[in-house]
Amino acid sequence: MTHIQVFHNPHFLAYRGDHDQIVPPLTPTASVRVPAELAAEEKLSAAYARTQHGYLYGSWFQDPTIIPHLRSTSVGDLLATENGALFVVERLGFRPFYPTARNWKPRLLESMRNLEGSAELAHNEQLKVAIRDSLVQMNQALLVEEYPVEEIPQAWGNAEVGDLVGNDSQGYYRVFARHLEPKWRALLLQEHLPQGKMWRDSKGWAVLQPVNKQIK
Repeated sequence: MTHIQVFHNPHFLAYRGDHDQIVPPLTPTASVRVPAELAAEEKLSAAYARTQHGYLYGSWFQDPTIIPHLRSTSVGDLLATENGALFVVERLGFRPFYPTARNWKPRLLESMRNLEGSAELAHNEQLKVAIRDSLVQMNQALLVEEYPVEEIPQAWGNAEVGDLVGNDSQGYYRVFARHLEPKWRALLLQEHLPQGKMWRDSKGWAVLQPVNKQIK
């Protein structure tokens, strides 16, 4: 078996065939296992078919060949082969992803993906901090250009104060405080957040603020 990664374009509804309209997300939406013996085009087709709700395979939330996430894969989304080559889902088939040189946003996001991977591999804490500072500056550059950067929710186990956590079904929350003991400390903080929620895990109490956010 081999894996095809699926990148859902947050602006897929606006896609009109120009690859400069696409800025690939930082992280894949899903990873699909497909037979390694298939031809290249057949691998992409198999990954596309398996990430359709109710098409051939039923809901892909229950498909064990997929690490599932959100909506069906659509025109304007991207598929990546194991060697990292990106292909755009077109109205008929797939086309290699070739943005023009004038579109710097995909190159910047590719650099951000590489930096994020480096941060995970780094053992030096100072290096990790430097990499994350660079990522913040890159995000700010995109925001200045009025490109809506999607903040990726953190896994609860890795989340720190200020991080975004949650999902579409449970809602999204900003971590206001973590690791509080005893409980009354969390209750005191929650008094200042009218919509704040409290959460308990093995490390103590957390206070979360709901965020009005949807991941497309």
